[in-house]
Order: sequence, then C-alpha cells, then structure tokens
Amino acid sequence: TVAETSLTFPCLKYVIDTGLINMSVYSLALERTQLEEIKSAKSTTKQRLGRLGRTQPGEYYALYDYLPGEQREYPIPQICQSDLVNIEFSLRKSCLRTNLRDFIQYLPDKPKREFIDDAIKQLQRLEFIGRPPNEYFTSLGKSIAELPDFTSLSMSKAVHAALTRYRCGRDLII
Repeated sequence: TVAETSLTFPCLKYVIDTGLINMSVYSLALERTQLEEIKSAKSTTKQRLGRLGRTQPGEYYALYDYLPGEQREYPIPQICQSDLVNIEFSLRKSCLRTNLRDFIQYLPDKPKREFIDDAIKQLQRLEFIGRPPNEYFTSLGKSIAELPDFTSLSMSKAVHAALTRYRCGRDLII
C-alpha cells in the first residue's frame, strides 16, 4: 500500500507486489459493503513500480504471473462498485436538488442502474423520500438533510430521533 501513495520514502528499497488489492465493494444481494481481494490493474502495478529508484536504487518483485489480457488496464471506478445511498441523498439535499438518475449523464463512468435503484429503495426504507411517483424528501428527510453529515444515514436517523423524540444528543451536533 505504501507503494501506491504519492509520497516518496527515501529508505524504500524493495517493493514486493502480490498483484492483489483489497477493495471495498458493495454487494446488491447482501445489501452491504464487503472487502474483496481483486487483481490489481496495470496502472496500479505501474504506480507501485514507480516508487522505486527515486532516491536510491531499488528492487521490485512481482509475486504473480498474469496472462495477457487477464489484468485490467485501469481499476474499476469507485462509483461503479460503491453503495450509492449517501451520494443519492447528498445530490438531493445539495443546491442542485437532483438525483443520480438525472446526474448520471455527467459522469464519465456510470454505475449500473440497479445500484441507483437500490440507493433509492434504501432512502425509501429509511423514510427519507416518498414512494413513486412522489420521490421527494419527506418531512423526516428534510430534517435529516439539515443535520451535519454523520457518514451513515442510519446514524443520522438515530441522532435525529435522539434530538426530537428523546430530547438529548445536542452535543453530537455542536
């Protein structure tokens, strides 16, 4: 992982490349993000190799032997393998007042439609947006949109409940 940073480590003399990376990938079937071990892309390999020889000679060891065409040219873009619920919510509460279905045209790499639909279903399950054809913010969704970002919408809902229902938790948002 050190070999993939943009930092220069003067004492870095050896890079041992397994040809694998751990990537967080959202599973539609399990409805959760999980860590998967996948083959690194050619660009990642080049980045790792580029860490050597900057301040002193170094050695690179590749512990893999991929066949031609087995390795992707570039990694899969993060937006194409992530849970999109936070992005969907952020777009809806932003000054753009849009959603991924409309915004997708501006993305160079587009996530699959199923991932966008899943994000919308999650927002509906959390009762932040209405059901079709009225997929706008509910009163709860509007309230949550005014809270600071807690990185998890479930956490935001819990904080909202603490503030409104149980009259506590003010120190969480100061």
